[in-house]
Amino acid sequence: MREFFGIDGYMREPEGYLSWQHLTFVTSLMIVMVALAIILGRKNRNAPQRRKDIPLIVSAFLINALEISKTVIACFRSDDPTRWLYELPLFLCSIQFFTIPLAAFTKGRLKEVCLDFVFIFGILGAILGTYAAGNNYAAYPVISLDNVVSGLSHTTSGFCSLYIVISGMASMKRKNIPFCFGIVSVFCVVS
Repeated sequence: MREFFGIDGYMREPEGYLSWQHLTFVTSLMIVMVALAIILGRKNRNAPQRRKDIPLIVSAFLINALEISKTVIACFRSDDPTRWLYELPLFLCSIQFFTIPLAAFTKGRLKEVCLDFVFIFGILGAILGTYAAGNNYAAYPVISLDNVVSGLSHTTSGFCSLYIVISGMASMKRKNIPFCFGIVSVFCVVS
């Protein structure tokens, strides 16, 4: 368990970016992501809005719980008291930690904009954060806290993206484009 959590550093050599272990792990996550999105999206396609929101609510709690847990553990395994500053969710894919809960819990125009935003950027983040995450898979063993949480967080975003489109929640109205651009712009300025 100490090895999985990286306590005292990882002793195992990283398997490497695009190794068969990396590709097997992320492909497994992607298969589960797509299957769940198709099953739940088709099941809830004609359901009332409150029922359609349930997978997004669960995803919002999951993605944030995973990231908070990883940050806390990373701080405990480091002697640096400022380690939490390096663990802040300030990556482009971290926008989903904020937009998925907004898409799940808000109503009206804000919900519509956040649903479109998660739809557009969720699948992109899932692919880039799993298959293209050379920074993670070259630095940490495939089955480690850092890679498992990263993989689950990115595929949760991808699940939400696919679920939104399959369940018919995406509006993709032209008037929402400036607001989606605004979300990215504000996040980039804050980061």
